[in-house]
This record gives sequence, C-alpha cells and structure tokens, in this order.
Amino acid sequence: MINLKKPQILDNVDECLLAELKQRMQDGENIWSLPTRDRHDSGHAFFQYPAMMVPAVQRTLIDIVKTSQAGINSLVDPYVGAGTSLTAGMHNGINAYGQDINPLAVLVAKVRSGPFFVEAMKEHTKHVIEMADIDQSTEIVVEFPNRQKWFRDDVALELSKLKRAIKQDKEIWARRFMWVTLAETIRLTSNDRISTYKLHARPQNEIKTRLVSPLTIFSQLIENNLQDLANYKHELSKKGYVNRGRFSGKVKVSVGDTALSLNNLSDPEFEYFDLLVTSPPYGDNKTTITYGQHSYLPLQWIDLQDIDPKVDETCLDTTLSIDTNSLGGKRSRELEAQIDYLGELSPILANTFDALQNKPRDRASRVAGFYDDFIKSLDNIVAVLKKNAYMIFTVGNRSVGGIEIPNHQILCELLEARDAVHVAQLEREIHHKRMPHRNQTTRMMRTEKILIFRNATEPGATN
Repeated sequence: MINLKKPQILDNVDECLLAELKQRMQDGENIWSLPTRDRHDSGHAFFQYPAMMVPAVQRTLIDIVKTSQAGINSLVDPYVGAGTSLTAGMHNGINAYGQDINPLAVLVAKVRSGPFFVEAMKEHTKHVIEMADIDQSTEIVVEFPNRQKWFRDDVALELSKLKRAIKQDKEIWARRFMWVTLAETIRLTSNDRISTYKLHARPQNEIKTRLVSPLTIFSQLIENNLQDLANYKHELSKKGYVNRGRFSGKVKVSVGDTALSLNNLSDPEFEYFDLLVTSPPYGDNKTTITYGQHSYLPLQWIDLQDIDPKVDETCLDTTLSIDTNSLGGKRSRELEAQIDYLGELSPILANTFDALQNKPRDRASRVAGFYDDFIKSLDNIVAVLKKNAYMIFTVGNRSVGGIEIPNHQILCELLEARDAVHVAQLEREIHHKRMPHRNQTTRMMRTEKILIFRNATEPGATN
C-alpha cells in the first residue's frame, strides 16, 4: 500500500509551487503542449474518447504540487472522462477518485486504473476471440431504434458473436477490458462518421461498399491494447506502484452527476481530498462536445451492469439522453431571472450575457443553463476538498453566436468568491487533443488555460 503521510502545509507553499513551476519551464520547452507526446501513454488509446487531457502534462502538474506540498495522498476528478487525471495520479503514487455522468467514460477510466494482469488477459482475450470465431448463431442480440441505420446486418452479426463471447467470461476485470475494446471496434465499424462526435450517418453508397469486419478489427485492437497495458504496467512497476498486478494504492471511479453530489466517492480513509485535477466541460454537451452521442452506439452493445450497478438504463432512451442529463443539458423557462442571478455571481458572466443580447435567444440560454449547473457542481467540489488543497483546472473557451465565452476568467471569479486563492495561470497549445473538427463551437479552440488555485475554506463548507 502507498504510505499515507499527513499533509504538510507550509506558510510559503504558493511561493514554493511557483518557484517549482518556473524551474520546470526553464528545464524543458513545450512541457504544457508536448507536440510529440506518446499517443499510447497509460492506456490513452484504448478508446478514442473526445477531448482527453494529456497524461504527461497532468503527471508533471501533480508532481509539482507534490514537490511543493508534501503529504499529498488523494486526488479527485469530478468530471473524470476517460480517466487521464487518475492515471496521472497513479504515476505519482496518489490514491485517485473520479466521477462522471457518462457510463462509457466510467468504463474506460476503470479499465485504465487496472488491474494489470497482462498474461492472464491474453488468455482471456484469446478464448473470447476463439469463441466468437466458432459461433454459428445468426441471432443479432441487440435491438434499438434505428439499429439498421447504424449497423449493417453483417456487422451487427459479428458484433453479436463478440458480445456473446465476452458475456461468458467469468472475470469482470477481463470483461471490462474487452468491452472497451469492443467500444472502439463499434466506433470503427458502425455507419456513423468519425469526423464529428455527433451521430451522423455515412452516405448510403459508402455504407454498402465498406469492407469492415468487427471480428478482425477487434482482434487487431486487442493485440494493441494488450501491448499498451503491458507498457503501462511496466512504467508503474518501475516506480514501485504495482503490487500483485494491481495499483498499490486506491482507485475508485463511479457514475454520478457532480451537479447533484460527489457522495458516490465517499471513502472513510479520505473524507476530504488533498488535490483536485480536472478539465470541466466547456459548455453544454449538445452544442460543444457531444460526449453522450459519441457513446450512444457503443453502450448499446455493452453490459451496463458490468460498468457500474448504478447505471440507469434510461441513459440510452434516446441519442441525446446522456447529453441532456449533463451540465447545461436542460434549459430554464425563466431565462431572464436566471441571467440576473448568474450575473450577480460573476460580473464577467454578466458582461457575456450583455454581449449576447442581440443574438438569438437560445445562445444566451445555452450559456445560462450550463453555468447554472456548473456553479452547483463547483459548490459540491469545494465541499469535498481539504483546506489548502490545490485545484488544477484545464479550461478552454468556446464560442457562442460568434462571441467567445471567457470560461477561464469566469471560473476565476467564481472560485475567488468561494475564497479560493488564484496561484498561477499557464497556457498550452492544443496539438493532438481529440476535438471534432466539424463542430463550429470548438473550431477556435487552439489553446487551453491551466488554472491553479488553493482552497482556503474549511472542509465541508459551501458558499
């Protein structure tokens, strides 16, 4: 187990952190952008999840905090996505906790947190592929609205063989690893285009003539993923963070809505967390990055109970269900009152609404709905952090109606109103982040801000 030390809060901790930041930036160029980074780092390529953070950047940031403030034992990410912050914490020997409303994100994050039974996984995957190869059934095991629009029958038949074979495996850790690989197989073999994260069918002539075999692609992906898992295990083992094939600390990932609560992550050992590392959404999913739509087709084929018993199957009622339930997914009928309320909390947000006055009403409604939910989640986040815990946010600024929404400045105002101390702001260029090139709201996102704050409130307090 990781040795737990009592956090040491020094009087000059901010100065120590800033000095360490300065030293690291002098020692290496592009440490926040990393244009030549490893795309397979720490299971990063298991599934092509949208807009993932860069593992090496987050590892460096956590290491800087650990160097400046001894005794950092626990990390939390309330918008965990595919789990990059958790893997970064693991590389630093920190117990890591994460939550997300999207079941597919939770599945990917759980798989990236281990276990690392590489040789056993090879045997499990070999058996599953063999079982799928000899499966003579002609039953398509999944049916949902417009299934034939998104999957040719021959593709659906091979996916059914894989699903049946995976379900027969008795080990949940092996099934989860294969579910993630199946998810990527579905992404590559469905009739959905991959140039955008919104569901958008390919042209009919392309659908009819494509030569795709889920069995073949799954076998290729499994081989790649097993190699990535072995490399990932090797890197953690070199640091002494693997014990009997598992991460030597704790990792917990759960399905949950941070705007409602972070109680899913409660742990008697870490009632409050030492560190926050996250990248919140840049706006409502429907008009920024449609994480839910991107996950809809894979989730139709995955056993949801294998992800988390708390998964509500209504999340697949429509292609929009997950995005509707995410931050800003629901709009208020009292927009003017909502705008007045939010404007009182952030003068910059008030100015943003002024700039949107001459735009169609739904533009302001998008921003208001998102920030109404985001502020609720922010209160829940601050409430689970220890006093003097650092918060690291990676933030991008979207455009709405041609107006750039200064998310980083609004976040500063909101956190400072909650007595957080703004310690540093860094900027990184986006080189390889998986962003939808055809999505107008994200086209201008070529840089992100990394904001570092220190929580100055007592544990459990809310504004």
